[in-house]
Amino acid sequence: MTPLLTKNKKTKKRHYPSGGALYPIEVFICSLSEKNTTWPQPQKIFHLLPESNSLEILQTNCNIQNLRKAILSDTEDLGTPSAALIYATYLPKTIFKYRYRGYRLALMEAGSMYMLIEIQATALSLKSRLWSGYTDHMLSKAIGLNPALFNPVCVHLIGNNNEHSKY
Repeated sequence: MTPLLTKNKKTKKRHYPSGGALYPIEVFICSLSEKNTTWPQPQKIFHLLPESNSLEILQTNCNIQNLRKAILSDTEDLGTPSAALIYATYLPKTIFKYRYRGYRLALMEAGSMYMLIEIQATALSLKSRLWSGYTDHMLSKAIGLNPALFNPVCVHLIGNNNEHSKY
């Protein structure tokens, strides 16, 4: 998560661009494994807070099976990723300054963010894959977000290269 949490020391800006510096993309980090003993909390979803350089625990009663079903649908082609980063646009912030163009700017921000994570995953020898084969409403509900305010842009599946996964 380091590329998304740190700021440029000279400019004090984040390492990814955002139109008007509004940063409308919210990142949620989810454990997809029920057996994950190294996950730091019993709750399986964190909300990334880059301004304070921290993670917020989402206090939703998340059922891992429902979360996996919302993200992965019924496909078995993806193997068993151990974590997922959900990039979601917060619609009030997205359209506040740039109106209808704000959504395009948010998509560009999400793309920059997942490329930074992709580079970091490669450096750490982790497998990763972008995924969009989910239903927005179902995914928002699974992580406890209001689907009228948040729109999932994409999901970034992350896992260990040693696992028997196909993603």
